[in-house]
Amino acid sequence: YLVRNQRHMLERIKPTDRKSREIVTLPGMPQFRTTCRLDGDYTLKVSDIYKHFDDSIGAINDFEHRDHLFEVPLRTICRKDYPNILTAGRSASGEGYAWDCLRVIPPAIITGQSAAEVACLAIDTGVAVSNVDIKALHKKLEEDNIMVHFPDSYVPEDKTIVIHGVCQNGHF
Repeated sequence: YLVRNQRHMLERIKPTDRKSREIVTLPGMPQFRTTCRLDGDYTLKVSDIYKHFDDSIGAINDFEHRDHLFEVPLRTICRKDYPNILTAGRSASGEGYAWDCLRVIPPAIITGQSAAEVACLAIDTGVAVSNVDIKALHKKLEEDNIMVHFPDSYVPEDKTIVIHGVCQNGHF
């Protein structure tokens, strides 16, 4: 896999002006974007854009399209079958473009901080991570300056969704 891809890359750059770039090295390991993720009690999907969730642990957006807003439900970072397992960022339960939004650093920070708060609440109250008091969690997250729910005023009038350069025109 690596040798084939490195040969392919070298073949593509051979005809270009070698003085216009400095290649120090080529990737030395496979660059898989998705290796594993939790099969959470809920999987965030593209169709969840602009939706509010009662168990939201943070509002996120696409860094390329700031008005593509998602709320991340607690259920995407835990599973009832596993009372003491939490995840965050790229291993959260998401699919397609919604996972693309979850996997990058700012949403990973939000889901990571939220997971830490969930763990603390679960320990303090002696409950499974999926059963923490959502109102208490929201209070703590808001004290930590996490936007739990995006204001409806942030939702654009034109809800055209652009995914990887392709307009979805609000249809999923």
